[in-house]
Amino acid sequence: MGNLKAHTIIVLLTLAAVTNTTAQDYPLSDPDNIGKWILNGDFSDEFEGDSLNRSRWHIQGEYIEGCEGDACRDGIYYNNFKGRWPAQFSPDNAWVEDGKLILETRWEPDFDFLDDCDTNNTGYCYGKDLDDNPMPITTAGVNSLKQFTYGYMEICSKAADAEITSSFWTIGNGGEFDMFEMFGKYEPAGRKHKEKELKFNMIEWNTGFEPRFDVFIPTDWRVADDYHVYGFDWDETSMKIYIDGKYIETYTAADFDEGEGTDWFFTKAQRLWVDQECFPWNGLPNEEDLDAQYQIKYIRIWQKEAHIEDVTAPIMSNIDTTLTLNDGEVSITISEQAQLYLVPVGTTANQDAIVSAGNEVTVSYEGRAIVKTYDMTPGHYVLYAIDWAGNVSEASSKFEIESAPDRPVLSLDKKTNAIQIFPNPGNGMVQITGIDTLPDSLSFVNTTGSIFKQAVRYKNQVDVSTLATGLYMIHIPGQAPIKFLKE
Repeated sequence: MGNLKAHTIIVLLTLAAVTNTTAQDYPLSDPDNIGKWILNGDFSDEFEGDSLNRSRWHIQGEYIEGCEGDACRDGIYYNNFKGRWPAQFSPDNAWVEDGKLILETRWEPDFDFLDDCDTNNTGYCYGKDLDDNPMPITTAGVNSLKQFTYGYMEICSKAADAEITSSFWTIGNGGEFDMFEMFGKYEPAGRKHKEKELKFNMIEWNTGFEPRFDVFIPTDWRVADDYHVYGFDWDETSMKIYIDGKYIETYTAADFDEGEGTDWFFTKAQRLWVDQECFPWNGLPNEEDLDAQYQIKYIRIWQKEAHIEDVTAPIMSNIDTTLTLNDGEVSITISEQAQLYLVPVGTTANQDAIVSAGNEVTVSYEGRAIVKTYDMTPGHYVLYAIDWAGNVSEASSKFEIESAPDRPVLSLDKKTNAIQIFPNPGNGMVQITGIDTLPDSLSFVNTTGSIFKQAVRYKNQVDVSTLATGLYMIHIPGQAPIKFLKE
């Protein structure tokens, strides 16, 4: 059994705050790209625009569209993590504004807290103190829809100025990295120095939270005072830490078990998180300190060519207009980080004009775009792509839509799947064939990333009558997703 031991880096950092967040091509610590990094847009975001990109991110507790009743009240919580007591995650506490992702901790007496308590550790219940008095704290959590293995993780952020964590972390397949847990404010005078540090953790869950490694990294600034860039290079044997482009330290398997560790547990895919949590052992936020915001200017994830699974460039390939546009769809292979727009020929090639004139195109989880041409005016059109950084590129030559069909028709994927759903399209009871055993429920994921759990019944039948009309990907463990159209 490993010993839990906290370490402290001795060297103080004396770096200027980074305020210029113009998107750089490579990590701040490697501007010449000696490491041959490739940006993975599935996990990278400049947080521009008016809303969070749901093709990349999920907000903890977000409710299921169209779902009603007590079973839907809780919304979707990845890892079943609903917030650290007494604070509960609220989907209303995360949003994009002025080029930043905002996560906010609030004091909300009217919030409908879950009836759930931490009976194993702190004894707190959601929304209550230890004496059962109201402590109505809500926080926020945001996580990536996908997982990744290895890469350089960089974030430009400023911690919340309250006794609440501002965290950047990953978890998955029995491993957890807490790249940082920052506590922006401490009330006791004797702990004020801890407002100038971040805590880094490595945890192996498969053996009961042990072994683990914790280290406190001091700076000479309050983490809640200004924006700084924090970088973390995770590879097959170690994690390297950088702050504002400066190398800090490397941690390996040897850091477990008081320097005697031999196993590097972090070799499988993990999901990226940013969140706020209550740490009662450090103190709880006062009503006077709330609302308190954890502000993030960007998150960027680079990977090596050998590790990257879905690169943002090239934006598009394999455009196929041979399906005859009058059938309602054109199938395209595309990076999920570019948004497609179908616009009339002659539209000015800038972002505002394209968005105003364009028909936004659906992009599936498999990186395939479905250009829907039904209900469109016949004429000549062209496809434009706008990537995560706002760059505009012409994605097709002009083509003609001669007439508009009455309804969309699904295009066939090049990758075949022995598992089928019938009827497809469908609107009532459907049956999944080609597989003997299914789990108790299946995930139907729509084009905005919302997940709908549907129960599997006798003879692998599923009732889809409650789903909204549209395109879904059905996810079956260990199998390729199945495309399904709900009529």
